[in-house]
Amino acid sequence: MESFSRAYIAGMSTQTYRQTSFGLPFMKMHGLGNDFVVIDLRAGGDLPDAGLVTRIADRHRGVGFDQLAVIGSDDESDARLTFFNADGTLSAACGNATRCIARWLMDETGAQNLRLRTDHAVLLAEDAGAG
Repeated sequence: MESFSRAYIAGMSTQTYRQTSFGLPFMKMHGLGNDFVVIDLRAGGDLPDAGLVTRIADRHRGVGFDQLAVIGSDDESDARLTFFNADGTLSAACGNATRCIARWLMDETGAQNLRLRTDHAVLLAEDAGAG
């Protein structure tokens, strides 16, 4: 598995790609005091259901997170972001997770700008340098 364990900018870091006990590869990211589990489904796969989200969210028996973010493909933007709260409900957006994922995608692709679709809107991300 690839590793993305370096800090990108002050207040934001990622941990190594890991795999849940449910067999699902994920990254754990931190941004400004919030932590996120990030699942990359751009190569395919189904969104997790509410039951799986709550099991992953459990900080004692799962991974634990403030929000879960799923990266998917989108025909009209660079990526589609879907967010879940720890109780399994959908969230329209999450600014800190979007910022962390944008940085990671920019590093992955070399892009300076991204269009990211969320349930709230299409968000424009721009590389601000060293942050």
